[in-house]
Amino acid sequence: EELERKKKTIISSMIYMSDSITRINHKIIGDYIKYGNLVENNYDEVKSLNYEEFKHFTEQLDTSNYSIVVEDR
Repeated sequence: EELERKKKTIISSMIYMSDSITRINHKIIGDYIKYGNLVENNYDEVKSLNYEEFKHFTEQLDTSNYSIVVEDR
């Protein structure tokens, strides 16, 4: 249930991003930097994601590096 909600949120963010030429430009540049080409089928990848793949992906994340930001108002 939580994974389905997250998938909907990701897809919503992708649609929102498509309304901004600046965000699309950042995505294109980021894809070329990370992968060497444009990743076009993100929607299909998100829709097909299942819990086991999600769990496998999150287990591979390196969470040892973090920072704390203190904002003084």
